[in-house]
Amino acid sequence: MPDGPPRQRILEICKNRKKTLIEIKSKVKTTLQGEHPSHYLGLGIEYEGTREYSFGDDYRRIEWGVTARTPPKPDGENPLFIKQYREEKNLNILLILDQSGSMEYRDKVPTAVRLALVIADLAQKRGDHVGLASFKDKVEFFLPPARSVEQAYRVLSTLCRSYRASETSNLRTMAVEVVRALTRRSIVNLITDINHEASDFVFFNRLMWAAGHMVNIFLIADESEIRLPDVGWLTLTESEEFQKTVVDTSELKKEYDSQVHKLLKDISAGCSYYGGRVLLFNSPREVDVKILKVAGLYRLAREGVYR
Repeated sequence: MPDGPPRQRILEICKNRKKTLIEIKSKVKTTLQGEHPSHYLGLGIEYEGTREYSFGDDYRRIEWGVTARTPPKPDGENPLFIKQYREEKNLNILLILDQSGSMEYRDKVPTAVRLALVIADLAQKRGDHVGLASFKDKVEFFLPPARSVEQAYRVLSTLCRSYRASETSNLRTMAVEVVRALTRRSIVNLITDINHEASDFVFFNRLMWAAGHMVNIFLIADESEIRLPDVGWLTLTESEEFQKTVVDTSELKKEYDSQVHKLLKDISAGCSYYGGRVLLFNSPREVDVKILKVAGLYRLAREGVYR
């Protein structure tokens, strides 16, 4: 994809939107062949029945009445039984995209857009309602979750019309606004870069968790942002405030790489405490490579909505 401002890159995708969407649908379908998600017994609100307890099941779902009435097995063991629920068929799926100036760097915007379309296609296959929000220091636009075979196209069209990357972004302010806007329990998919404090990610995740939402955090970072290239003296320009700094990368590399590694570790550990899951991408191609992992996080979040 040619270089240029983020909106120009999205417009480039929009010019070939039919081809892009068909390609993504094909990639998802091919990757997920062999998966059979047609009938899940999850943690929804419709009572399905009981089954014998297995290691790892939530002890809070033990059906003590059935357990008490069931006679011991021939070996004398007293079996436990748990309640099963049919998961709700249609859930709210919200995609949240970062519009900060740091997203202009290299292929971060096309990576984010491609990832959003993959998640939208997964949601459509399950009949879920898909919505879109984009933010800088506050929410810039909000497309309410809706269920339609054309919803992925609407997500892409909304980005074409409205996406403007500039300035800084604020995860905390955005989180408060999103929680207020969501009227039912949802799976919230945050697509942003690593230019935030770990504490901001934890605040976002904790607020969503307190409101009953499940969270997937998808981090977009170019390889050079994760491991600084050793190229000697280098002039760096901060993409949000445009401040220039001259550095000796051979001295800076070890410290920088260590700080980024710690940041990623802190984000993952802090968010996982509140049920959030984190996945890192560094290019549009990696989105295709990790479709199974994205689908896995989507499935786990779906199963956890009513836990």
